[in-house]
Order: sequence, then C-alpha cells, then structure tokens
Amino acid sequence: MPNFVIGTADPAIKHDFGAGSWNKEKTEAKMIAFKLVIMNYMVHATVLVGDDAAKHMRHYLMNSGKEYEFDLQGMVDEVEPAKKLFDDEVDQAKIFSETLPPGTYNIVASRLKGDYNREIDSKNWFFAVGGYSIWG
Repeated sequence: MPNFVIGTADPAIKHDFGAGSWNKEKTEAKMIAFKLVIMNYMVHATVLVGDDAAKHMRHYLMNSGKEYEFDLQGMVDEVEPAKKLFDDEVDQAKIFSETLPPGTYNIVASRLKGDYNREIDSKNWFFAVGGYSIWG
C-alpha cells in the first residue's frame, strides 16, 4: 500500500478510549481544591518542565471542553525524532508526487504514522503531548 494516494480524505483515526467523555463526571470539591493547588504552581512548571507542558496542563485544568491547538512547529523543531518523522512524511509525499503525470492533484497519506515523545528527547514535549499520530 503506498504511503500517499490521490484524494482529500484523511486516513482512519482510532478514538482514544482512555480519554473518556468531557464533563462526564460530577466535579467534587476536593478536585477543585487540587486544581487550584496545581494552578498555583504553573509558573514553576513552565521553568522546571517546559512552557508547552505547562500550557497543556493549564488547558486541561481549565476544563473548557474546547480543542487545544498546540505548537506543532515547536515540537518538530525541538524533538529530533519528531523532526525525522515529519521530514520522512514530506519525503514520501514528494516521492509519490513525482510518480504522477503533469497536473494539479490533491494528495493525502493513506495511513497514520505514530510516535512517542520520550522524556530523554524533550521533557517539555514528553509531558505536553506524549504519544501522537501524524499524516500528510
């Protein structure tokens, strides 16, 4: 199966069942107190762990239910394995494009690729994202 195909449909994405539904459970007073304690240490987390990890934790604790757009370019720039995976995906798109006759096409990856930010590669991105899936 080729890495890229002509088309615009994203590859199938599996739902992360461990994530659960947003706002499914009733908030308890002890969790509100716990959240406030953590929020008081977010400035320290930015310095000790990393700015992206702190931003992600802040978004999580704010519990808005909104999607969070993270700094993909920052992760690719700061995590060598993520940069390699990104560059490999771009290279595969170029290779596929070169097989097509002259013209204008929409191309898309035919399947997901995944990786995991290890703490040894970046403490910031390990805590900010951990595992992820990509496609071009």
